Amino acid sequence: MKKSILVSILLLSTSLFAMEHKNHNMQEMNHHNHEMSSDTNINSNIPKDAKCQVCGMFVSKYTNWVSTIKTPKETFYFDGPKDMFKFYFEPAKYAKDVALNDISINVTDYYTLEQINAKSAFFVVGSNVMGPMGNEFIPFKDENSAKEFLKDHQGKNIFKFDEITLDMIPKKHH
Repeated sequence: MKKSILVSILLLSTSLFAMEHKNHNMQEMNHHNHEMSSDTNINSNIPKDAKCQVCGMFVSKYTNWVSTIKTPKETFYFDGPKDMFKFYFEPAKYAKDVALNDISINVTDYYTLEQINAKSAFFVVGSNVMGPMGNEFIPFKDENSAKEFLKDHQGKNIFKFDEITLDMIPKKHH
């Protein structure tokens, strides 16, 4: 009797370990896929010659990180939310005669790769996931996804758009 209970516990724990290992591998695979550019990504219609308004990198190489600020006159592209925030806080530093009234700001949700409204997004800071330019504000459309990511990737905090300040933006790219 004790032997069959012990065998059952051993089988159950092995099954649970295998399920957790499979789940971890799926997360790693999703994380790896996130870093790769994808033709099925919603951002794949980014102009090939679009450059980040802040750092000058070609944005189409990093479609999974794309952020945009659209004014009535033009669209500004960024290779991640960090550079988008730099531009948002100091537009005159990066463009001439730009007015940031009547604008829409979009970021790419880390898990779904959907373009979402930055003003309603949740941003994880201080995680072990790097964007194209190093430390990054990782955007999510819902708070639960942000909390899960924070836990899984050693994030420091979660902030809403209006809570982010220029002083919070990492000064170094990497």
